[in-house]
Amino acid sequence: MVAPPTVSAQPAADIELDYVGSVDNAAKVIAALHRGEKRLVFCESRKRVEELGTALRSNGVTTFLSHASLSIDERRRAEAAFADARDCVIVSTSTLELGIDVGDLDRVIQIDAPRTVASFLQRIGRTGRRPDSQRNCLFLATDRHSLVQAAALLVLWETGAGSSQCCHRPSRGTSSLNRSSPCACSNTASGNASGRNGGTDSNRSRTRPRP
Repeated sequence: MVAPPTVSAQPAADIELDYVGSVDNAAKVIAALHRGEKRLVFCESRKRVEELGTALRSNGVTTFLSHASLSIDERRRAEAAFADARDCVIVSTSTLELGIDVGDLDRVIQIDAPRTVASFLQRIGRTGRRPDSQRNCLFLATDRHSLVQAAALLVLWETGAGSSQCCHRPSRGTSSLNRSSPCACSNTASGNASGRNGGTDSNRSRTRPRP
């Protein structure tokens, strides 16, 4: 089990981390869970958005897409349709991270891990806006490396580390962990991973709501 430390550095939120092993398995999980809800799914590449969108549709899920390779008109039509619908999913890159109104969301789902805690904060902040509702996010890791990255990001978030920090490979213009410092991943998950794609759920992490 991957268990981020529970501290009072961040507001209450309901967060789950599961290993699914592939995009197809992620689509099956999304199709099976939270039916009747409006779900916003974030991916870290346009290619992954398209792959997941195709897989979700093959599982009978009403699915819309948003990424920078689509024309502005296409994105706006998808976002408007999503805003007016129920029991549907929109799959997006960071284009829907903030600023665009896509209606009243029930749930955010993150495929693998965003690059920074700041991105995670923006994404989870799209939920919990209704009275008596709570911020939430379901992480679905498609490989073991992504599972470790997501667990490390949650550790940074839970402990109130700098919002620009992450344990992904440093990139130009992106602040990240010091190259000379041990990666946060080394202090979190490793080893055998299994979850909703079959087998035991031994590496599942759940952050329960905090008062």
